[in-house]
Amino acid sequence: MVTIDSILLEWSYRCSDGVVDLNNPKKKAILEQVLSELGIDLNEALNSKATSLAIDNIINSELGRKYNFKKQSDKYRLGNLDKITKDQFVDIINSLYNNPSIKIYGPKDSPNTSSKYSMFEFETPNGVANIILSGGANEGEKYEQNFLGLLKSLAGTPLEDIDNEDVKKLFQSVNIDPSTLTADDIVFAGASDTKRPLSFEGPKDIGKIIADIIIKPDTYLSIKNKDGSGIYNGGIVPFITMDKEGNAVYDASKLNNNPIIKELFDDLNIDSEKIIVGINDYINDTNNNSNTYETLSNIDTNKLKNFLSSAYGYGYYYIREKDKKLFIYPILTAEDAYKLVGDVKDVRIKYANNETKTTTIKIGTESEILGSLDYIIEIRNTQGKILPLSLKIKSSK
Repeated sequence: MVTIDSILLEWSYRCSDGVVDLNNPKKKAILEQVLSELGIDLNEALNSKATSLAIDNIINSELGRKYNFKKQSDKYRLGNLDKITKDQFVDIINSLYNNPSIKIYGPKDSPNTSSKYSMFEFETPNGVANIILSGGANEGEKYEQNFLGLLKSLAGTPLEDIDNEDVKKLFQSVNIDPSTLTADDIVFAGASDTKRPLSFEGPKDIGKIIADIIIKPDTYLSIKNKDGSGIYNGGIVPFITMDKEGNAVYDASKLNNNPIIKELFDDLNIDSEKIIVGINDYINDTNNNSNTYETLSNIDTNKLKNFLSSAYGYGYYYIREKDKKLFIYPILTAEDAYKLVGDVKDVRIKYANNETKTTTIKIGTESEILGSLDYIIEIRNTQGKILPLSLKIKSSK
């Protein structure tokens, strides 16, 4: 019978000094040899352990209890009984593991073994964890999967023989002859890299990052259902923290920890102290801030346009369900992103107060593509707590 003790004893025996050490490459190679002789893969064993510990950590966290996660028989699966969204799960990982780089693999996208659910890969103090979030998809994810299935089913079909007008419009828009495709040429990406850059310098090519579906080799599609108004999630506000008494305070030592957030506050003249006052109003049921919008003045609207355009980026096709039809807009260049955003007309802010812990910024725009549209920047905690605050950007008609 192979036991951990017997493996350690053999490993120690083969090390010249009798001392085992995973951080020593030569000694690690010796362990790999010992394990390979027993039919055990070291990386798989370490990954399995890190995943198990991460699942335990998530389940036992405050948010894990709130969302009713459940262990499953497959050691890589986490039961998602409340059917939270992909973005909500990413927020939980960010909260527990200090914003690690997260890679999301869609169904059947190696190394994800699931044919139905996405797998989240991220670094933990114990190694790389791979968690398959199973148990149900939200409406947006269902729409993506249904749309993917429809495209795959019509691969190889001549354009003139496609009855679905939305699919026909899509293939015409991306200038691809569906008769030249196989189902394997259309793959689910699931916005596989969650790190989308924001910049006041303007948009960047993020097609590979933002894509939900890829038509090989390099046609990237971002798919939104009718409720998919979210553009960006993330960006912790590091300089507003909690003191020992449970009140929000300003920490100047962390001002430069997230430069893009600092620049946003500076350029929009966002009053950090007023946010803190409002959060403390919410905590202590005091009434220093009003629950009304005020106009932000002296804004560099061109710089703000750069910022909003960077949230879209370019290098892909933006596809959204609208009035039971598809709205398709190619965001293939920086200029396309600028056209989509249009011109900034006004900026208003409602600070946190005793009725809400969220600070909300409304940016009114006028676009030749989308018409009159508000972009909403929410500065709030997304985990049911007060702090830390993070940034969310969405659109609203």
